[in-house]
Amino acid sequence: MIYAENQTGRRCRVRLWIDNDAAELHALVWEQLHHRVQEAAQPMAISTDLPLSRYIGLEQREPPPVAVRPIRMLLAVSNPSNLDDYNLPAANVGDEISAVLEAMRDLRQSGQIEVSNLITRSMDIP
Repeated sequence: MIYAENQTGRRCRVRLWIDNDAAELHALVWEQLHHRVQEAAQPMAISTDLPLSRYIGLEQREPPPVAVRPIRMLLAVSNPSNLDDYNLPAANVGDEISAVLEAMRDLRQSGQIEVSNLITRSMDIP
């Protein structure tokens, strides 16, 4: 992992594909894997430098890429009203939207993707 991080400027992606016949592996909570960042363990599921994707086998073929441009993306940012009940901070909506727009800047400028925002605030965490 260290070699990959050094080669990519610390930007890696982990894609985990588990065979359908490995039921015991599907039962594990892979999203709770940790990796070392500056000598500290960090959960991969919340890492912006090492996103984790878990795949399951499908009986159908992978669909072709979306051909119509621009691809329309809906960005949803939520701040549930009962975050204090869970001692959770509110999301900084402006920062979250800015981060996504910045990450998609080149695609937006070239007309490959169009981003719309949806902001919700009133729903509670169950």
